[in-house]
Amino acid sequence: MTAGAPRVRRALGAYGDVIRSRTYFPLWLGQLLSSFGDTLHYIALVVLIFRLSGQGLAVAGVVAAEVVPALLLGPVAGVIIDRFSRKAVLKRIPPPGPAPGSSGPRR
Repeated sequence: MTAGAPRVRRALGAYGDVIRSRTYFPLWLGQLLSSFGDTLHYIALVVLIFRLSGQGLAVAGVVAAEVVPALLLGPVAGVIIDRFSRKAVLKRIPPPGPAPGSSGPRR
C-alpha cells in the first residue's frame, strides 16, 4: 500500500456520502446526464460538419464558434455576478430560448 491510500479511501468515502444524499443525488445525476448530452452534441456536430464539408477548416470554424463566446463572455459574466446580487442578475437576464436549428414546433 502507498502512503496516500488512506487519504484516497477517506475522500472516496466522503464522496460516497454526498452521492447517497437524497437531496443532492438528483441534482448530481441531472448534471451528469446534461454534461454527457452536451458532449455527444459537440462530437456529433463536429463529425457532421466534417462529413458535409470534408474540410478541417470548417470544423475549426464550428469549434471556434462554440468556444470563443465562452472564453470572451466568461470573465465578463464572472465580474457581473461578483459585483451584483445573484438574485438581481438572474431576474434581469432572460432565459435562453431554443437554439437556431433546434427541434421546435413543426409547421
